[in-house]
Amino acid sequence: MDKRLQTLGILFIVYGAMGLTAASIVFLVFAGAGVISGLFSDIFAMTFITSRVGLIWTAVVAISAIPALLSGWAILKHNSWGRTTGLIFGALLLFEAPFGTALGIYALRTLRNEDAVKLFKSAKLQTA
Repeated sequence: MDKRLQTLGILFIVYGAMGLTAASIVFLVFAGAGVISGLFSDIFAMTFITSRVGLIWTAVVAISAIPALLSGWAILKHNSWGRTTGLIFGALLLFEAPFGTALGIYALRTLRNEDAVKLFKSAKLQTA
């Protein structure tokens, strides 16, 4: 069971890192488009809107990637709250087809296992 939890923690961290990478790329693309549109147009609104859309999109993607990183770290460290955050994040991943759905099913199946429940309960008792 510990091997499955380690795999799940690593997958969550990789998923979060990919989200942060995607957020960075989106920001660079939209910021670059905003600068380019400002060079070829005298309309300040085009630059402003394009840059703001990129900034908002980046914030949404980055904010959605942070729980993956936190959940993965907590599962790897066997923190008592790691199972709870992993279950919540796994349930939310079910709506992100196709890779999120597969990861969400794996997370729910792994974290709802009786051995995982015992492991995280024992970790909670050790910290108390």
